[in-house]
Amino acid sequence: MRQRVAATLLALPAAALLGACTSDLDAPDAYTEPSITAGGDTAGDLGLDCDAFPQGAVGAEYDFTPEVSAMDDGTRTWTAETLPEGLEIDAGDGRITGIPTTEGTTSVEFTIMDSTGMASTTCDIVINEGLDVNIDLVVEEVPGCLRPGDETLLDLVVAGTGDGTPIRCDHPGGSGNGRRPAGISVDADTCAIEGTVMENRQGTWVFMVRGSQSGAEVWVPYCVSNDDGSNYDVSIDHSGLSDDGVDGTLVPILRRFNPDASFTVGESGDPLFTITDDAGCGNPCFYGFAFSINASPFDANTFGITEDELVDGGAGPQGFTHGIGIEGPAVDEEFRDRPWTVNVAMDYCLSNADGPCDGADNVRSNGDGNVDFSILMVPE
Repeated sequence: MRQRVAATLLALPAAALLGACTSDLDAPDAYTEPSITAGGDTAGDLGLDCDAFPQGAVGAEYDFTPEVSAMDDGTRTWTAETLPEGLEIDAGDGRITGIPTTEGTTSVEFTIMDSTGMASTTCDIVINEGLDVNIDLVVEEVPGCLRPGDETLLDLVVAGTGDGTPIRCDHPGGSGNGRRPAGISVDADTCAIEGTVMENRQGTWVFMVRGSQSGAEVWVPYCVSNDDGSNYDVSIDHSGLSDDGVDGTLVPILRRFNPDASFTVGESGDPLFTITDDAGCGNPCFYGFAFSINASPFDANTFGITEDELVDGGAGPQGFTHGIGIEGPAVDEEFRDRPWTVNVAMDYCLSNADGPCDGADNVRSNGDGNVDFSILMVPE
């Protein structure tokens, strides 16, 4: 039996004691290196299911915490090599978050350290193109907006874009988004128009529907119309529609705009509004108009009635015609890549006496005609 030397070592100076350490001591005094377990290239090494990783999309929020069935349940430290740009991993729990900036498939090596050692696995993370809709399918056909019973925003999603999670629809209102008339709503899940117009006004209302998916947004113009409400005969000709035999009264005025330049809508004779009264308004005939406009990238202060003049109906209807003009500066960043709209509500008054049609309040009190129209702007 080997003789123990502990007593001799205790008598040595500190420096000599350090020099006399030996691995021959009985356990638990013996020192050994910790055991390290290196994982391979299969998910079984970590118990990490690569198929569980969701797809992401450029511009969409990514949030996923992988689950590990192997190794112990104590404290772990995660690392990840070559995560897609815009994503980061929480070293404590492995949660992956962020907003991807580049599409593509990235092979990511995940490594975990815990009390039993270290293991690693390589998994692919797929990032798709950002959520997109094909607006041209809407705006290249009259009326340029989706009506009740038409396809919905969901039908316009470009294949392969977005992260595949459900898209929710709403109309948030606010600048550039127009307004829904009373009685109309949009189903959040189906994105379909629901309800019936409950407005005593003639016209078409364009309103922007937003599709939201993981924080990413797309916009599609929807519209509803009401052909009743005005006791005057009100008609609108614009965009060359009459040349094709199309009545433009309930068709939005659609224009393409350069996001980097100022823009103007309204030129001589386009659009042309005609307001007449079958009952006549006497000789002489007096007329007046009032309008309201909601917020948009247009400068509302520039909106005005242009080229207004009496219609000499002779033995027929009397009334007047007018154009409109409105302009705006180059749009802010939020409107550069999306359609937007502005709604204008017009009220008209015809009278055989001077006075009843003077001023907006008198027009609305004494007049008997109205029309709501929208200008839809789509980036080039």
